[in-house]
Amino acid sequence: MVKELMNIDVVSAGGSKIESLTFDVSHFDTARAERLISDVGILYEANQKKHTAKVKSRAEIWLSGRKPWKQKGTGRARSGSFRSPIWVGGGVAFGPKPRDTYYTIPKKLRKRALRDVLILKIREGQLLVVDDLKIDEIKTKKIIDMLKTLKCNEKTMLITAMVDPKLVLSCRNVKRVVARTVGDLNAYDLLLGGKLLFTKEAFNKINKELVA
Repeated sequence: MVKELMNIDVVSAGGSKIESLTFDVSHFDTARAERLISDVGILYEANQKKHTAKVKSRAEIWLSGRKPWKQKGTGRARSGSFRSPIWVGGGVAFGPKPRDTYYTIPKKLRKRALRDVLILKIREGQLLVVDDLKIDEIKTKKIIDMLKTLKCNEKTMLITAMVDPKLVLSCRNVKRVVARTVGDLNAYDLLLGGKLLFTKEAFNKINKELVA
């Protein structure tokens, strides 16, 4: 079976091309990818919801269960309990209850969705591989200057192979920039992450994981 490979340029922090890497885009189908990515997006959004809202039903109200008044002869409507939802202080009928909506999809489908998002980002010119993102001190201006040089003027996700504390702390004051490691990635975050700026080490690592 012949593989379909796509070339991706690796650039320095100054923007000059150093080399090229390849990414396997075989068997990519746009319609299938959009459906799968949509399903994965719904999965992550659903699993972020807590559903902790709760109200008391009439069975949980701490009031007497006796009949308020006799059935007939008072001129008032019939009533069987102080805990009835029709009275102030009574229980709530059909109110919200805590529920678990967590669900998952097979690991292979999550991996395929991640690969499909990367392919879409590559085709849209929203993925860039830089030789290294290491900085020698915690300084926001260095991140801003580097992104300007690399023409990353929109929302950007910086992706490294391992956690780089200096990089993370330098990015925290730039609203449109966030730093992640390869192990933290999922299709949903990548789709909403704007432009993806990988280090060469991180890109090789995720490429190897997706092929395995």
